[in-house]
Amino acid sequence: PGEAVWLSGSDVVGTWLPDGGDWRHDGWTPTFGRANVGAGPIDSAAPLAGWPEMAFLDGRGLRQVASRGEVGPGTFFVDDAADQVYLGDDPTARTVELSSRPWALYFNRADSSVLRGIGIRHHATPLSQLAAVRAYSNRLRFENVVFDGNAVAGVSVIGSDTLIRSSTFRNNGQLGVHGNNADGLVLERNYLEGNNAERFDPTQTGGAVKVTRSKGLRFTGNQLLRNQGKGFWTDQSSYDITITTNLIRNTLRHGIHVELSAEVIIADNVVSDSGDRGIAVMESNDVDVWNNTLLRNGRNLDLIDGPRTSADTSSDNHDRRFPTPDPRILWQLQRVTLRNNVIVGSVRATNPLLRVDDAGHTRSADSMEVTSDHNAFYRPTTSSPAWVALWSQWPSGVLTLTTLADLQNRVGQERNSVTRDGGTNPWVTDEAGYDYRVPTSAPGALGAELPASVAEALGRPAGVRVNIGALTPVGLPST
Repeated sequence: PGEAVWLSGSDVVGTWLPDGGDWRHDGWTPTFGRANVGAGPIDSAAPLAGWPEMAFLDGRGLRQVASRGEVGPGTFFVDDAADQVYLGDDPTARTVELSSRPWALYFNRADSSVLRGIGIRHHATPLSQLAAVRAYSNRLRFENVVFDGNAVAGVSVIGSDTLIRSSTFRNNGQLGVHGNNADGLVLERNYLEGNNAERFDPTQTGGAVKVTRSKGLRFTGNQLLRNQGKGFWTDQSSYDITITTNLIRNTLRHGIHVELSAEVIIADNVVSDSGDRGIAVMESNDVDVWNNTLLRNGRNLDLIDGPRTSADTSSDNHDRRFPTPDPRILWQLQRVTLRNNVIVGSVRATNPLLRVDDAGHTRSADSMEVTSDHNAFYRPTTSSPAWVALWSQWPSGVLTLTTLADLQNRVGQERNSVTRDGGTNPWVTDEAGYDYRVPTSAPGALGAELPASVAEALGRPAGVRVNIGALTPVGLPST
C-alpha cells in the first residue's frame, strides 16, 4: 500500500565523460524509428517531433537536438552511427535517464482486462506505433493510471467499450489519448496537462484527446490544462458523442473541436483562454451546444461549414464499418442549436464572440438550420471585440453584427439573450475560486428548458428551466 509502481521506458545511465565542454556516454545501442518533416503531422516548426529518443536529468526532460554542434545546456544529442549520447549539462552527482524501450503494454485479444494504479513513463515510441500503451481489445478498464512523458500518445484505443477513469496524462509527446474505431469509449474524471509536448502539427493531430471513426463517445468530468494543441477532438465520421462537465483551460488551439461528426451534445463545459477556438463545430450535424461558459478564447464559438462532401466515397474520412456514405453523418453543418451559453470576450480579441459561416460561400445560417437563444454575451469594451457575431448569408455574403440588437433585429436570433459591454462580467460567480456558475441575480440568469437528450446527458430532469452557463461546480484543478 502506498507504493509508487512505474513501468518506465528509460534506464539510469552512468559513466559520462567530459568532451569539449559537453558530456558523452559511449556504447549506447537502442535505436528507434524516426519520422521527419513531411511525414504526417510533422512540420518545420518542430522538425524533431518524430524523433522518439528522450533524456531526463533529475527527472526533467531535456530537449533533443539534431547535431553535436547544437548541444548546449538543457539539450542532448544521440549519435546513432557512433553509439554515443551527448549532454549539455554536467551529470556529476545527478541522475540521467535515457529512453531504451518503445512501449510498455500491448493489450491484444485481452478483452475485459484491467490496469489500475500504475505509472507509464518515458517510452520512446516511434510515431508509427502510436502510444506507450496500445489498448487494442474490448471492455478494457484503466483507473488511476499515470501516463507521463512518453514520446507520442499515452494510450491508443482501438476496440470497443474502453473506460479510462481518474487517470493522468501529462507531457506526452503528441496526445494524451488516441482513439480510432473506439466505439463506446468513456473518459471520466481524468486530468490531462501539457500534452503534445513535442509540438506535432496541431492542425493534423496533437493535444489532449483525438478520436476518429468512433461511435458512442462519452467525455465527462475531465480537466484539461495547458495542452499544446487541441483539447477534445472528434473527427472522421464519429457519431453519438457527449462532451459534458469538463474544465478546459489554456489550450494552444481549440478547446473542443467536433469535425465531420454527428449527433453531438456539448453541455456544461467551461472553456477558457484557448489560443484559437473555444468550441468549434466544423462540418458536423445535429449538434446541441447548451450551458457552456466560454471565456476569452481566441474565437469563443465558431460554427463553420466547408467544401468536403460525404459523397466522396474515396475519402479516408469515412468509417468503412458502416455504409459509405453513412446517411446519419452528413459532413456538413446542419441543425445546430445554441442555448444557455455564457460567451465572454477578451480585451485583446479581434474575433467575434460568435461566428456562423460557410467556407464554400454557398450556404446561409438559415439553410444550415442554426438557431441561437437564451445566451449571454460580454465584451470588455464595445470595440473588444468589435462584433458580437458574424452570420452567414451566403451566397450573398456574411452579416457583420456589432451588437446583440443587430443580431436580434437583422437575423431574428437571440430574442431572449442578454449582453453587457464594459464593467464587471456578471455571469461568473468566482473565477479565481473556480466557481463558474452564474449568480441567480445576474441579468438573464434563468435560461431555456433542457431538452430530453441534454437533460439525460447531464443527469437532470428534462423540461425544467435552468440557469445559463456552466451548471456544475468545478472545484480546484487536480495536480
